[in-house]
Amino acid sequence: MTSTPIVLFLCVHNAGRSQMAAGWMRYLAGESVGVYSAGSAPAETINAVAVEAMAEVGIDIVGNQPQRWTDAMLREVDVVITMGCGDECPYVPGTRYEDWELTDPAGQGIETVRPIRDEIEQRVRALLAELVPVLEQPVGFNEAERGPMGFDLDVAKAFSLKVWQYKQGEVVSAMVHLGDRLGLYRSLYTQGPATSDLLAEATGLDERWLREWLLGQAAAGLVERTSEGFYSMTDEQAAVLVDEDSLLFATASFGGGFSREDYDRMAHSMETGIGFTYGELGIEAARQLDRTNAPWLRGFLPTAVIPLLPGVVDKLTAGARVLDIGCGGGVALEGLADRYPNSSYVGMDPSGPAVEVARERFDVRDNVEIHLAGGETLFDEEGFDLIMTLDCLHDMSRPDLAAQSIRSSLAPHGTWLVKEIKCGPTYESNQRNPLRALMYGYSVSSCLASATVEEDGLGLGTLGLDPDTLAKIVTDAGFTSFEKLQTPDPVHFYYRVSA
Repeated sequence: MTSTPIVLFLCVHNAGRSQMAAGWMRYLAGESVGVYSAGSAPAETINAVAVEAMAEVGIDIVGNQPQRWTDAMLREVDVVITMGCGDECPYVPGTRYEDWELTDPAGQGIETVRPIRDEIEQRVRALLAELVPVLEQPVGFNEAERGPMGFDLDVAKAFSLKVWQYKQGEVVSAMVHLGDRLGLYRSLYTQGPATSDLLAEATGLDERWLREWLLGQAAAGLVERTSEGFYSMTDEQAAVLVDEDSLLFATASFGGGFSREDYDRMAHSMETGIGFTYGELGIEAARQLDRTNAPWLRGFLPTAVIPLLPGVVDKLTAGARVLDIGCGGGVALEGLADRYPNSSYVGMDPSGPAVEVARERFDVRDNVEIHLAGGETLFDEEGFDLIMTLDCLHDMSRPDLAAQSIRSSLAPHGTWLVKEIKCGPTYESNQRNPLRALMYGYSVSSCLASATVEEDGLGLGTLGLDPDTLAKIVTDAGFTSFEKLQTPDPVHFYYRVSA
């Protein structure tokens, strides 16, 4: 079996059972399992009642298209699940096969399809448990805190995704507001199929910001996108997003989630191409970011990531010099300082509010220093044994200059730990991310904003620092060792870099 198992769900028409199974597997497994869905005689469209049944549990399969299986699929997959296609299903020796006997939802009403959907869910959960063994409980979960019914990690992961999809809705709502406020929907619908360049020309707005907004809109399914990068809107979409006389018009309701000042900043950046700093978002935003990241930085980082760095635990125990660039409120430094008090720590962040939070946190510590500064002009004669950039390089205007500064400030045999969002180099390569629309929205509202605060900024954005791009930045800065670490973090990649 491959490092990432791949499953093919097969039925005759690829319109009902196999589509629901693939939807469940993508929903429950995320990136841990690859998924194909196909049929021996595919229908023209997906079963509308199956779409309705899946929508009831928060899974969107409306955009899926029935397709015929291919030899390439069969060569790639590890498991084939057949559903009533009999001799019509292809057979490949050496591949694991299972046949699931399920009622065909074709021609059935919603009351009949719901139990089929629920049975498929249970079968998918059982298959997933075989393919991807998981820990009995998540990092940091205390046995004493369990409820009387015990803890089911699969249920918790599915619930976590559901909660984050609501957060995605909040951020996409802000993007809808911007589309209405700046006339982007109206312009796109009136103009017809357009690239980000054409829309920028028509609206007078900045192309790079429009491109990120359009990618997020396509990810959310609110506009159409071709593989050539052309965007358009259907009449039905326009009835909801553009036509103010339509009874379906909805965009006037999208004004919450962000303050008026937040929207003003984003709109100004889309007009000028110049972003804004995290500091401008204020101290409450800094505190909120700390609370969001705390479980991963205070608990997961020291226990699950730091031990993967050769020799670093020994250095920290004996007494090392540690630098956290983009330290925010200092949560990661706190997690390390609690476990390794013999070491000395320096935190740097260009956000005044974040630095204020960090200084409050370390008010009584004598082995932690916090400085208001970025990482692009760093230099330290003594050298640091461990330098960390945790989910912040893509926020920098010039991560290439930061990498050069880190190279000059790393002690001999020192280690640079990089944490970045899991992503690929293209829009298509990020399609398996169920929260990709949220990521593009985050980019417009904060990450791209920070990365374009200077006119020569690279403007990477939230999903802009894929492994290949990072490898080039690291190599160009003079580093010779670059390794992606294997961790159970479902959202981030971690890298070990050294000279």
